[in-house]
Amino acid sequence: MIWHLLTLSKFFSKIGNYFYSLHVTTLHSKQRKEREMAIGTHKTKSGKTAKKGLYYNINQKKKAGTSNTKKKSTISSKAYANMKAGFPKKKKS
Repeated sequence: MIWHLLTLSKFFSKIGNYFYSLHVTTLHSKQRKEREMAIGTHKTKSGKTAKKGLYYNINQKKKAGTSNTKKKSTISSKAYANMKAGFPKKKKS
């Protein structure tokens, strides 16, 4: 009886080790993909990769608590107004 229980426990530990190793390899592959992300890109909330731009920089400064006042803004008023308008398409001449 004890011999039977020992063989069962060995069997289940092998299964557990197998699934644990699968889990670890998937985690490592995800981490590798994140490290291989191109320079100048970031991961969005939805999981997509996007270029760092105006919104990204504004939101990072907000998170850090180092946002500039409107008076000391590094964004030109023209660019800020364009952003607020939803970046309308320019007319081709």
